[in-house]
Amino acid sequence: MKNVFLGFPEFIRLGALALGLSVQMHVFAGTGQNAPASSLPSLPADIAELKFRDFFVTPVDPRGPEMTPKLLALDGRRVRILGYMAQQVAPHPGFFMLAPVPVNLADASDAMTDALPPATLFVHLPASQASKVAPHQAGLLVVTGILSVGKHEESDAGISTLRLQLDTPADTPTQFSP
Repeated sequence: MKNVFLGFPEFIRLGALALGLSVQMHVFAGTGQNAPASSLPSLPADIAELKFRDFFVTPVDPRGPEMTPKLLALDGRRVRILGYMAQQVAPHPGFFMLAPVPVNLADASDAMTDALPPATLFVHLPASQASKVAPHQAGLLVVTGILSVGKHEESDAGISTLRLQLDTPADTPTQFSP
């Protein structure tokens, strides 16, 4: 995995992208010129862009969140999404959680559903790395894989509603330490 270091304006812009917001950044520090707009690479035709705002219909119905037609239509397709890896004291092997905002889950005995935003995606590592624990990566991550919608019991006995089976680049496989 490559580490990407961003200046503050790029960090704010990418944070807004993760939430599905469109922002125009202007920097007035010293030069008075606009900062160049950084953006994600264009997508191949077989990958759809997914944003956390695409997860649930707003406003939320009194009966609870309802998945958007876009999210349901992307079930089983390759998607790309930008978000923050949830930091856990005791992470579980084989998957990590991606959220629209930074999240720190302090204790394994705490109920994760109480601390996680409703729009949280369980990102599963490739089968060859299912026994590995993904080390926490601070900052925004861009992940690509196959989206799966529907309730599923995870290896930690928790229930997920949205999952992404992470792609492994053929030329540079991502390796996580045990």
